[in-house]
Amino acid sequence: QNVPDSFIHAAIVDKTEEKKATDKLKDQLDFFTSFIDCSRDLIFYKDDKFRHVFVNKKLAEFYGKTSNEIIGKNNYELMNEKNARKCRSSDVKALHSAGIIKSFEKVGEQIFETRKFAVFSKNAGKGVCAYIRNVTEEFRKNRIINNFSEANKIIARCMMKEHADRNEYINLILSKVLKFTNSNLTCFFSHDEVRQEISLVSIKRSQ
Repeated sequence: QNVPDSFIHAAIVDKTEEKKATDKLKDQLDFFTSFIDCSRDLIFYKDDKFRHVFVNKKLAEFYGKTSNEIIGKNNYELMNEKNARKCRSSDVKALHSAGIIKSFEKVGEQIFETRKFAVFSKNAGKGVCAYIRNVTEEFRKNRIINNFSEANKIIARCMMKEHADRNEYINLILSKVLKFTNSNLTCFFSHDEVRQEISLVSIKRSQ
């Protein structure tokens, strides 16, 4: 049966510009993701329920998981309760703050410097972004430098006092150094210029 021409309708929509806009947005997201993945920082974005919406490659490596295994999960599903509670506390503080929340958090034997801040979008609502850097090595180096500096101060203070007994003088220095460095053993090398001998005095922490 033939259909009259008057009953035939055709709708042609030109979606060229829409496709261009979609492709452009995808390119921008791909660029953004590649850029963030190059950072040595651990980076995430969480929603207002503190579930991961976006994580970079460095954070995924920290958890030993893929990004897809982390998306949608909160910290309590990814780490032990103690560490998750620390992360949640700073997340909550950042979510309800107008500025950047800076803090240091210890996870296991590692120390992290965190910078968290609230973000808002019309589609996703309010959430939390974070840049987290592992500063364990920097802390270790600074602690060593500070310990040497403090040791020199102790020695200088002790040298300004008169001590009738040489052993008493040495033991005083060693005991103070042992205490502030929280070490198990501290040593003192003494050089006798006349005898050309080097002697060693040490003190152990009492059990």
